[in-house]
Amino acid sequence: MKKVIIIITSIILCLSIGVLCYLYKEYNWYSKSGKDVSVVEKEINNTDEEINKKKEEIESIKKENSEKVEILETWKKEIKKVKKDS
Repeated sequence: MKKVIIIITSIILCLSIGVLCYLYKEYNWYSKSGKDVSVVEKEINNTDEEINKKKEEIESIKKENSEKVEILETWKKEIKKVKKDS
């Protein structure tokens, strides 16, 4: 009975040491890779700027094609009227 308890305890001890070594290795890799909060914030700011540029482009396209959009909407309304009448 004592041998079984010693074996189970040693297995748990070995697994926990292995997990701790793995986590330490990952932590060191992450800290050396230069992934810092400031780097992530810069990337977020860059993507925000890109999003704003794309939104401006979309708005300009909507303004350029406003006449076409109005015509399309009137066609849709007329088609609905025709469908109701049929």
